[in-house]
Amino acid sequence: MRLLSAVLILAGSCFSVQAQGIYLPVSGTVNRSMGGASTAAPIDAVGALYWNPATISGLKESELGFGSDFLFVDLDLGSSITGVGSGSTESDSSVTPIPSIGWVHKLNANTTMGMGLGAVAGFSTNFPASLTSPIQAPQTLGGFGRVASSAEFLQVTPVLSLQLTDDLAMAFGPVVTLGKLQVDPFFFGTPDNANGSGPAAGSYPIGMSSRYHFGLGAQAGLYYTGMQDITLGASIKSTQFMEQFRVQTQDELGFQRFLKFDLDLPMIMSLGAAYHGMENTVMAIDVRYFDYRNTQGFGDAGFNAGGALKGLNWQNVFSLAIGGRTRLCEKLTVGAGYQYNTSPIRASDTGLNFASPLYQQHTLHTGMTIHMTDKVDFNLAYSVIPDTKITGPILTAPAGGGAPVAVPDSSVTSSLAAHVISMGVSVRY
Repeated sequence: MRLLSAVLILAGSCFSVQAQGIYLPVSGTVNRSMGGASTAAPIDAVGALYWNPATISGLKESELGFGSDFLFVDLDLGSSITGVGSGSTESDSSVTPIPSIGWVHKLNANTTMGMGLGAVAGFSTNFPASLTSPIQAPQTLGGFGRVASSAEFLQVTPVLSLQLTDDLAMAFGPVVTLGKLQVDPFFFGTPDNANGSGPAAGSYPIGMSSRYHFGLGAQAGLYYTGMQDITLGASIKSTQFMEQFRVQTQDELGFQRFLKFDLDLPMIMSLGAAYHGMENTVMAIDVRYFDYRNTQGFGDAGFNAGGALKGLNWQNVFSLAIGGRTRLCEKLTVGAGYQYNTSPIRASDTGLNFASPLYQQHTLHTGMTIHMTDKVDFNLAYSVIPDTKITGPILTAPAGGGAPVAVPDSSVTSSLAAHVISMGVSVRY
């Protein structure tokens, strides 16, 4: 039961709730007001750098943009086993800040450089122990107890965009990722067996002593403006190959122990189109593909012989973003957008991801830009994820490892609702 609890909690405790899998669907306040549709719609520096670096060639001026999202999440989880009991608890997650910075500089008519810096994923949970929910019963009673965890993934994206023809721009550059994963207990490692009682009876060590780990990948994009009133864009962000995550901790007897886990970030492909045929208005649509199935740490499933979780058994994600912005008057521009994405979690895998707040499919966005001067904008945006639930059977690890097995007459339910308030400033020069 303890191993079961560990798997279920970790699957959801590390990653962002307002996301397309692990990735945040937007970056920056202006991009949020468009619902993240920016592959063919260069509206501001931060959003242009996030999904398609080639669109920085479409910005009319050099620009520096910065801001922060503030994520408020309501997370509840509960479990039940017939004849054992049932109950639920709430995570004390508070607010999560999500910063973003984008700088674009026009070197000449054909060459533009840029630099993006921001969070691409981040999450924290703090679920208490429970005497009624089987999955969160104290460890002495065969459950797990409380869980505290956090994850932060930041990316630095220097890019160079070249205007190849009057109608076509191409951009490329490296992607440097910094990731920090902290989980108490740490379930990607085998349970401690220092007391000789066997893996199932061992306890998972604390995984909170972790540094930032480096990852490296690349991205490239195309931006085409040769059609009347319509622009097109395409981009690819490679798999981000992270160094092995390492945590310094101790075993059951207090002796030194090192924990290790391999986790990368998935490849992303984006296609987009934007319509500019109405005065002071842009409308855009993006489609994206996230390759979780072939990404280390996500596509694997089940347990090894020692009882460690090998992966989350995620499926690939397809996403759709639609948004628009219009300038109402000299001092005010408003926008709105909608996002839909498939869930990386199958219903049959709910028991591996019971606390994973990554199953939402619908997100609504709106925002405004106040033009303080001709060169300075103040941006505000708001997003909401309606209350969503996912339910499935409790799963347990078989002896010797392998695919998880469902516990008869059991269930785990996770529910979430989220709100994001965003604000930022854009300065052109």
